[in-house]
Amino acid sequence: DLLTRGLPGHTRFKQTEIGEIPESWEVRRLGDIASVERGKFSHRPRNAPHLYGGRHPFVQTGDIGAADDLLVSHSQTLNDEGLTYSRTFPAGTILITIAANIGDVALTTYPVSCPDSLVGIIPHSDDALWLLYTLAARKDRLDRHAPESAQKNINLQTLVPLPIAVPPRREQEGIRDAIQAVADGI
Repeated sequence: DLLTRGLPGHTRFKQTEIGEIPESWEVRRLGDIASVERGKFSHRPRNAPHLYGGRHPFVQTGDIGAADDLLVSHSQTLNDEGLTYSRTFPAGTILITIAANIGDVALTTYPVSCPDSLVGIIPHSDDALWLLYTLAARKDRLDRHAPESAQKNINLQTLVPLPIAVPPRREQEGIRDAIQAVADGI
């Protein structure tokens, strides 16, 4: 309810393409409120041992699935050569899985490199944790719209135009705080 109806006190709502939302909110495309870029790992074969074991964190889909909102650890590293084949995202980037397990999300707490099975989402001005929770709430919808060939996946053409109900920044922060309080058992 917090992500669709807002904090208590809203009395006026409007109908939008994604349902009823408070009148003071806007529906915006994800690509308009954030940079949305796919990770990469262009070397073939991908499992070439001479690219791994360095000092650069390399995050994969399993790391995102295992994270609890914040990405605080990783299971793989790249060396300097391996890093040249990947894309690095800064701390504060939302990572979303786009292959196999669709729509798992985590917010990076340090710079990480990612393969093309992850997309990095860097909010322009919105609260990153609010956007993380909003995307997490859309997981089932994203998974339902993933075409299935050999493996389910989505792409930037699905994510960039994804409609998002965007409250004013202050309310984003209040929603974030309320969700964290529930998660913390307060």
